[in-house]
Amino acid sequence: MSHFPLLIISRSQPASPERTIFENTLHEKLQAANIPVCLLPDLSLLRKGSDALTFLQQANGPIIFLNWLQPRATYWWLAFLEVPGKMASAVPDEAPAFPQDRAILPFNLAALDSPEQWVEKALALVDKNPKNFLEVSRRFPLPIGERWYPVIDRSRCVNCLQCLEFCIFGVYDRNADGNLVVKSPDSCKPGCPACSRVCPQQAIMFPLHPDDLGIAGADGVAIQPFDPAQANQLRAEYQQGKTSVEDIVRACGCASGESGCGCKADDGACGCQAEESSDCGCDCACHAEKRDYLDDLIDELGNE
Repeated sequence: MSHFPLLIISRSQPASPERTIFENTLHEKLQAANIPVCLLPDLSLLRKGSDALTFLQQANGPIIFLNWLQPRATYWWLAFLEVPGKMASAVPDEAPAFPQDRAILPFNLAALDSPEQWVEKALALVDKNPKNFLEVSRRFPLPIGERWYPVIDRSRCVNCLQCLEFCIFGVYDRNADGNLVVKSPDSCKPGCPACSRVCPQQAIMFPLHPDDLGIAGADGVAIQPFDPAQANQLRAEYQQGKTSVEDIVRACGCASGESGCGCKADDGACGCQAEESSDCGCDCACHAEKRDYLDDLIDELGNE
């Protein structure tokens, strides 16, 4: 192998005791196997000019990236952060001619059960030889705070700008070429994935979404579309001060089917705590009667 991949573990955000133990154990076992590894904060916490992001941008050779996100979301998040490369599933034998062609191999740590399995996976990627990894071991400090913002899958985006027209928080803009960009990520409201459901190409991901695999960027999982009429109604109501961010999150953050607001339990039974499952206000498919904005409005008028 003529070039050496960089192995990275990216911390979970938000952190949990179970995941922190998993990450630390994996880090220790990789080091015990003489495998160089870098420990980075979650991608959401990397800001322009930070030491961790600069390190990623300037790294040569393939990157094997281990974190708790969907691989497609990880790849396009790295692209947003201007870390060049092409998504791959194996370490190529030859170094590419240009940095933008280097291989990026993202893996979701949840795909395997134990740190030991990931050590074996890492070794398999470099022909069972730890010396085939780039000899760099670094641990970057964790920034304080949390961030939530969208990531665009550029292979799907057709620049229709529906997200820009819908977003009420000013997250999106157009660059000098007229192309859509995430200009103000910190203007996005935590927990709001509305634009991902407005996008007709399903090109917008929120990699940190805890419940909906489609919105989080999983391959082959569709995002439940947001009804355009309901979207326009909510936007107008918000601009008129008649609804809140929480109302928008509740209306568009819940996915149908097996993931979403948690009203549907793992065994398929409805886990809603309301007296009647149709009264919780969510649009999960586990409810016999779906509710929408008009249902809430009718209830509100009836109570006046």
